[in-house]
Amino acid sequence: MSLNGMEIAQRFIQTCPADKKFDSNLASATNVFLKCVSKGELPVSSIRSAFTFQVPNKADSEASSDVSHKPTSGLDGDSSEDEGDDEVDEDEEDFELSRDFKGIDLISEYFPQRPRMEELLKLEPLFPELNNFHVPDVTRMKEAVPHTRKAGSSTPKENREHYLQASNAPKSLINFVKVAYPDMVAAFGSCLLEKLYEKDRKVCRSKAIATVERVLHPEIYMERVVYDLDYLLETEQSKMLITSTESPSRLLSNCDEKRVGKRDTTVSHLNFESRFESGNLRRVIQVSNSEYDLILNADVNSSHHHQWFYFEVSNMEAHTPYIFNIINNEKPNSEFNFGMKPVMFSVQNAMNGCGFWIRTGYDICYHKNHYSRVPKSHDNIRFKRSENKCYYTATFTVTFHHAYDVCYMAYHYPYTYTQLLDYHSQQEARHLRSNTFFSNQVLCYTLNGNPVPLLTVTNMDNVQDKEVIFLTARVHPGESNSSWVMEGVLNFLLGSEPEAQLLLDKFIFKIVPMLNPEGVIHGNQRCGLTDEDLNRRWRAPDPTLHPTIYHAKALLDYLTTIAKLKVRVFCDLHGHSRQKNVFMYGCSRMQSWWPGDKDLPDNPDFMLLPQLAQKYMKTFSLRDCHFLIERARESTARVAVWRQFNIPMSYTMEASTCGCDQGKYKNKHLGTNQLMESGEAFCFALSYLVTPPEAANSQQTLDSNRIEHHPRMVSERSLGDFSQEVVFWSEDLDDDLDSDDDLDLDLYGPM
Repeated sequence: MSLNGMEIAQRFIQTCPADKKFDSNLASATNVFLKCVSKGELPVSSIRSAFTFQVPNKADSEASSDVSHKPTSGLDGDSSEDEGDDEVDEDEEDFELSRDFKGIDLISEYFPQRPRMEELLKLEPLFPELNNFHVPDVTRMKEAVPHTRKAGSSTPKENREHYLQASNAPKSLINFVKVAYPDMVAAFGSCLLEKLYEKDRKVCRSKAIATVERVLHPEIYMERVVYDLDYLLETEQSKMLITSTESPSRLLSNCDEKRVGKRDTTVSHLNFESRFESGNLRRVIQVSNSEYDLILNADVNSSHHHQWFYFEVSNMEAHTPYIFNIINNEKPNSEFNFGMKPVMFSVQNAMNGCGFWIRTGYDICYHKNHYSRVPKSHDNIRFKRSENKCYYTATFTVTFHHAYDVCYMAYHYPYTYTQLLDYHSQQEARHLRSNTFFSNQVLCYTLNGNPVPLLTVTNMDNVQDKEVIFLTARVHPGESNSSWVMEGVLNFLLGSEPEAQLLLDKFIFKIVPMLNPEGVIHGNQRCGLTDEDLNRRWRAPDPTLHPTIYHAKALLDYLTTIAKLKVRVFCDLHGHSRQKNVFMYGCSRMQSWWPGDKDLPDNPDFMLLPQLAQKYMKTFSLRDCHFLIERARESTARVAVWRQFNIPMSYTMEASTCGCDQGKYKNKHLGTNQLMESGEAFCFALSYLVTPPEAANSQQTLDSNRIEHHPRMVSERSLGDFSQEVVFWSEDLDDDLDSDDDLDLDLYGPM
């Protein structure tokens, strides 16, 4: 389209009638404009992560999606996987299938990689409940992380000091420059229910017009870089911060309270920082006095997976609207279009006694922009399909209440690796019930040398007669809500409720609460240090590249082959960014991609836990559950565990990063209280597994025939009509899509 043609399109967009019935015309015109205009390069020196990790034995291992392939046309790119158990786009699905099933005839036999018997026997110290409750010192987490709490209550000041000490234990690719204040004070979300944001269509119109203006008249914008992580890491000062094999000579701290109320007179813009645990912000460009473009850092060793953000902002004026545009999102839609707000923490508010995260922002919109997405290098087909793709912008406006405050903003309530270690330390210092056994051991070490916690919780009676409930979480680091749910689980199990006693009398709980500490530490969205989705490595994990998955799976192998204990439930906790409520994915033979699975009937228990969750979890939605077994998901935890260990009750449980559209919390955000409540209620639902199966089935009137009539549980799901041209923004997500269905299609509906 010539320049004159684009100006004509611009005038049409600007003069389009304001009536709602013309919104689709405006959206279509904007979309055509963005398709025709020359794509701009993302204003960053490299789309690859600002820091990298030397992956061991990479040449001899299963290739990652982005690191070890020969570049195509000198380009390297992104993928559109969403979080959760089962989301992957079409090209990635083909790539997964070629890797995971090449040369394997599933019809004849399912032959996953399994540890040798001598390797399994080495795991015996990780089962103290089977060895007179003796925990070898060498396996104790406190031996790996020496900053532990003393028994008894602590003051807030003591809690802060303990956190600051503990924050120096994690190893990172760079030494961080501070501890984030909300992490130091163990900030929760607000105790008040917070409503979902009601999107204003007029805002969407104005964003469409502003996007066109930015393309046609870039000269009127400042384009001043005010934060550049790459530059900071390249300076002499930051070179000194690169982690060495020795412990850092400088301990981390936080001086935010001293900074509050003080203006930085050396600059005339907001100040930003992200060099702290779980932080993610790569570059900030000031485009006007009160508007900023933000660029997120890719996952380590990657050039994609942009969603999680967590950064500090300061030097603001009070009661001034500031516009933040995160311009390198990859997913074709977001809950930012359907009610979700980001979260913010104010240090000034905390000093005034209100130290909690709140949902914030208005004029929120998620839309396509004109920056070109660079394709992945491993797939020429992807290059052809991706060459016209754009990034997406998440934009929101924030008005700060205090001048020169120090605030933190995040995609969701952060939950760091240090916070996890600190929480476990608190539990070890508690006075538990006399017959309750709680151990905190080191399962293994990550590629960068960080210990991975393994928790065991049970009562010290009749261990050999018990069954096992195996729980995992945080395989995708950007899904911090799964950690909040897991904390709720542990609060319940270690609490005084009679149902907790009932559970521990019947079950041994083996819990790996953070499968991907490296991703969490470094502010990743989906991967760890190898640019691999660890939830696609459960069928055959590499002990060197995927140690957490390898050892977690080996625990299951030990339980079933050596200890001869029945694993009643396996559940992997996740977060979901494009769907509301809490829900589960399970495994039904009748809904499997492989015809051979249908030769045997479904175990009647496969739907039991979702049914119980529907009854006892206020956030749960049975209609959002499904029980499909798809070929591309054979390497996910849910399916691999179900197939290899014959565990009918193998699930993924997803919690929305947004909120609920049904039940008690309809049209409300899910805060940390609701997420922890979900974990506690999940345990309450589990307690009903103590009753004999026939009684539970009778009590719950579980009827598997419901699947045939339930719109969210059918084996053939409608994916909608994607033949329509993509539009600039949308009213509704396709309700028939879940996290299995990121088909790399733009999920935009009619206006």
